[in-house]
Amino acid sequence: MKKLLVVVAAAIAGVLVYKKAQESEARKDVWSQSTDNVD
Repeated sequence: MKKLLVVVAAAIAGVLVYKKAQESEARKDVWSQSTDNVD
């Protein structure tokens, strides 16, 4: 039972880290577009 809880906790942590990385990448893209040089 404890192993199952550890696996579930690890999976949830993995999903949260993945979402945080995606959010960070999206913010970086928006910032990059906002600060591009105007032609």
